[in-house]
Amino acid sequence: MSRIMKQKINILLFALGLAATSLAQESKLENPLPGKKGNAAFENAEEGPAIVKVATNDGQSLLDTKLPKQTIENARWTNDGNYLVMAGRNSDGHSPWHVIISVFSVADREVRRFDDEKSNMPIVATEIKCDGPDGVILTAHTFRRKRPAPDDPVKVKYLLGQKWASMKKM
Repeated sequence: MSRIMKQKINILLFALGLAATSLAQESKLENPLPGKKGNAAFENAEEGPAIVKVATNDGQSLLDTKLPKQTIENARWTNDGNYLVMAGRNSDGHSPWHVIISVFSVADREVRRFDDEKSNMPIVATEIKCDGPDGVILTAHTFRRKRPAPDDPVKVKYLLGQKWASMKKM
């Protein structure tokens, strides 16, 4: 094998390693996940349901629930600590490109789900970025260019204080 061929193989292996590392980092779930007003812990069963437990910083239980047919791959508290945003996938394997976004409200002590069917912009990545007190930035898919999901991504921002009332109760 020539020296040039070996270099190309090494470069390819390095690039594949970087891609695998970035994918692993995107879906890295911090567990337990501390927040300003509470701490969250997650347990994923292979075929669901995901178990989510949230307690105040002094240990009082706020939530102990199961999210049916879902695995949690990433979660973040909003900057104000009022909402826990969880990104997961259907544990049955349906629509593997589609990400389910569930949100827990400390004030209401309940979990609701984003209804991305209304906007026809399904969430397609588990990455969660927080912006401002209760803002989250997620990656959705548009169908504008008639590409199959998730090949037409766009960043979308939601203010959870405003969005909460319209979210689906679980």
